[in-house]
Amino acid sequence: MSEHYETDEQKKTRLKFEASQARSLGGLVSVGMKAMLLGLAMVVFLMLVAGLRGALILAQTFWLYPVVLLIGIVAFIFMLAKFRNGILGGVAFILVCVLGSIGVTSYYKNSDMVFASEYSADFIQALPNGKAPLLYEKMDNKGKTIAELTVNEKVTVNGVNIKRNQFNITTTEGKTGWVELAAFPENSNEMLSINIGTDGVDTQDIAIDRQVEQLMVKYLEVDRNLTIENIPTDFYKMPASLINRSLRVNTQIPLLTVDLKASKKGAELSDSGLKIVLENIYYADDCTILYLTVTDPKVWVIAGDILNTNEWKKALTVKDLDTGEEHTLMQAKRYYHRTFKYEKVGNNYISSVVYFFPPFKSRHFSLTFNGVPPAPDKNSNTGYGGILGLMSKMTGLSRASAYFFDWNFPEVRVRN
Repeated sequence: MSEHYETDEQKKTRLKFEASQARSLGGLVSVGMKAMLLGLAMVVFLMLVAGLRGALILAQTFWLYPVVLLIGIVAFIFMLAKFRNGILGGVAFILVCVLGSIGVTSYYKNSDMVFASEYSADFIQALPNGKAPLLYEKMDNKGKTIAELTVNEKVTVNGVNIKRNQFNITTTEGKTGWVELAAFPENSNEMLSINIGTDGVDTQDIAIDRQVEQLMVKYLEVDRNLTIENIPTDFYKMPASLINRSLRVNTQIPLLTVDLKASKKGAELSDSGLKIVLENIYYADDCTILYLTVTDPKVWVIAGDILNTNEWKKALTVKDLDTGEEHTLMQAKRYYHRTFKYEKVGNNYISSVVYFFPPFKSRHFSLTFNGVPPAPDKNSNTGYGGILGLMSKMTGLSRASAYFFDWNFPEVRVRN
């Protein structure tokens, strides 16, 4: 049995190697820590930028609050210059801001200022006492009575007041006034506001014409019921009876797509191999219904995004190719997705959706999808770019799809 003894030279070499390894490991740890701190600092900075942009947007609407803040700053500077006392200046600043904010808030609450509400059009419902609400000249049931409304009467909703207890509406006869909150369904007093997305793009929510909800109940049948946020929610499908009464179109066009990453490198939209089919059309007196499908052997997840386009204002447009008259998709945020479904047929999966348009009778038209362009410029409201795009990628909070897509029916001929 032999023993191995380390020479002085070998020991020096080993110690140098171990020291080198320690320095390398320490360097990696140091770089990792710096990267983490830099990333954290970037996120904080971008959030501050988003907050500043949000404050500027709010300041444009509630411009009296910035005026109060400016007066407070002037008061602070005056007291500091007059009495050389920072405490008095601070007290003056706080008093001006607090009292001024109270006064401005009271002014806004008592003004006839309105904000876009969730609904752009709605149906009058009965009050708790069973009677229909009255239309008043002023808020809080003040002023003269302009009109006696009727239950299920459709009106245009101009907006909701800051207290969210009164709606400003216009009747079909052109009479404009105020009704109480109970004139519409629960939660209809939600305000639409400008949202600051994590990608730094300002997006305006789309108001809903609740007529679509009524049309779904009238023409479609309940396919399934789910509980969403503790609220029972019906999902609909095109019933066989309506399909039999509708006209068969069976016109198909290719679905064009491009990967998000590839598009940034200059790639163009290309044929995905899938087809979008305009299956049926139903001409009713109060609406025109389009039924579309996509067949895919792999249940391509983007199919839901392709068809469920209701979140984009004027997402679909029908143009009469003989007269030039145009009709845009009825706005129904959070409603059209209730008609989207997919089912397995043979070796394929068929995704489908039902769309409602204002009533039109054209048999010769185009159907245009006004979606997101494959390469949006930095000033467009697409939701894919902006100063906070980096944060969106880092946090995964962006709602942007992994694909851009496009589909258009340049010419549709409906035969009897």
